[in-house]
Amino acid sequence: MNEASLARAAEAIERLPRDRRTLVGVDGLDGAGKTTFADRLAPLLERPVVRASEDDFLNPRRSVTRAGASRRLLAVPPEVAAARLLTREGVPTRERYVLGQQRYFEACDPHSRASLVLPW
Repeated sequence: MNEASLARAAEAIERLPRDRRTLVGVDGLDGAGKTTFADRLAPLLERPVVRASEDDFLNPRRSVTRAGASRRLLAVPPEVAAARLLTREGVPTRERYVLGQQRYFEACDPHSRASLVLPW
């Protein structure tokens, strides 16, 4: 995990107004390390944090975007994410996983919707 990306995200979040709730979404490929990133980011913040992970819900593909939400995107090469997912779950094949993720990025263009894109 890129320590500079963690620090950059923490600094960006700390600059946000404290007079209201702040929602931060972390997006990225399956197996990119979004949950690990969020787990490591939370203690760096000097504000209360409530962690909710889509890993905990029945529909992990669902993505919630609200007005005013701050979205962070972990920019992980598809081959790296596929290898991480294969190690973790023994699942993806290149055709099913990498090409599917490429289709997602082409259709949804998360880079353009993220307020901060962080390199892995």
